[in-house]
Amino acid sequence: MSQVRKEIIERMKSDLLKQVDEWVGMHRPVEGSEDYETWQWKLDTINSIETIDDAIEYVECNFLDINDFFLTGEYELITAGLAPEKVPSSIVSELGELIAERALPSDTKCEIFFFDGKYFVLDGTRTQIVDSKKDALTIAGIEEDSSDDFIDDQEYSTHSPNPQTSSSPKKPKRNRKVVLIVVTKWPDGTMAIKFGYALRNALNVEKDKMTLLQMAPERIFRVETDVSETKFRATMKSKNVSSGGTILFIEIPEI
Repeated sequence: MSQVRKEIIERMKSDLLKQVDEWVGMHRPVEGSEDYETWQWKLDTINSIETIDDAIEYVECNFLDINDFFLTGEYELITAGLAPEKVPSSIVSELGELIAERALPSDTKCEIFFFDGKYFVLDGTRTQIVDSKKDALTIAGIEEDSSDDFIDDQEYSTHSPNPQTSSSPKKPKRNRKVVLIVVTKWPDGTMAIKFGYALRNALNVEKDKMTLLQMAPERIFRVETDVSETKFRATMKSKNVSSGGTILFIEIPEI
């Protein structure tokens, strides 16, 4: 096993041990009690984990949400040993880098995500995985030189016999604007992580593209985004993640 894979597995074990600590709380179970036996079993099982399959087995045996576990940890699942075809598409769309997308006549989208060294082509019905961006673009029916553009539904007529070969005009790249995101009350615990993912997804930016300007009393981020406030709020609502407070979307006018 490579050193990188070992480090990811150890990070998984550490995160699982933290969950056990949260489950136990301040008061350790009394020795000999049922809770004590369960506690020791959890500790022993986690410490014996050697592969990602072991970690998955533990999570499933404890009736935990495996997708939530993967999402919260932001693990490099393929590097950790998980077969690419076993990576949930929801994890790919949440943690992967969106490379390109195009609309389909059926009111769905074909999207390309780069995740942990692989390109995933998602079209709503199946997932195709390839090693190169060129192959992914070919599968998705997107020209390589326009892969940085986002294509609206209007560009593909529902009367077109073959939208993959349709000669639609290219859209200009969207202009990004500077926005301040103000969260009056940042949530606690795992909800904070879920909220952070939803926020980045709604703004269509990577984690390192959000600049934290202030931690308290409000958490304020500066971000460059091409997403409108209307679309931002619609996406946040669709994620069904509550911040526990008010989110302000303040666009900074150009000088």
